Amino acid sequence: MRTALLLLLATLAAGCGAGKPAARATTQPSSERVCEAAQAPGFRTCLRPTPPSEPTIERRTDSGWKVIARSLKPDEPSARWYDVSLSPDRKTLVADWGYPCDSAVVVFVPASGGRPRLVTGGTDWRHAPVTRSLGWMPGGKARVRVYRDVHRSRIVLFDPRVRPRAPRPVRPTGC
Repeated sequence: MRTALLLLLATLAAGCGAGKPAARATTQPSSERVCEAAQAPGFRTCLRPTPPSEPTIERRTDSGWKVIARSLKPDEPSARWYDVSLSPDRKTLVADWGYPCDSAVVVFVPASGGRPRLVTGGTDWRHAPVTRSLGWMPGGKARVRVYRDVHRSRIVLFDPRVRPRAPRPVRPTGC
């Protein structure tokens, strides 16, 4: 287990930052996927400890585990899913897509499977503002911390049923 966890952490630490550390990794050979339970019961996130990592969000079904979301495009070798939580109406997941430099973007994913979409709008996660999910409000809106820079952020509520009209892309910067 320690070897798989160390390989996973080394993969995530590539680049500028390690992101959130992995927890509860299962013991499997290095060619196997490593999965961990999501905050949402009946869901998990998986990836391979060695490239290509192939991160997924999966849902337990009567016949086993079903992949409901794969990596965001374009691929980022050290990116992964984490902080997956289910909406009060059980129709939508909110998940963080973590990537190097301790950064992440928050996406909505249909709980039954489908295409993830950025909560802030837009189509390219590399140009979206850095965001972190904070869970759900009882009325069904996702609480998200949106960062303007390292020292300034605000908490915004996003409704999964409403698409933002004008996404606000940010200029990509280095670490």
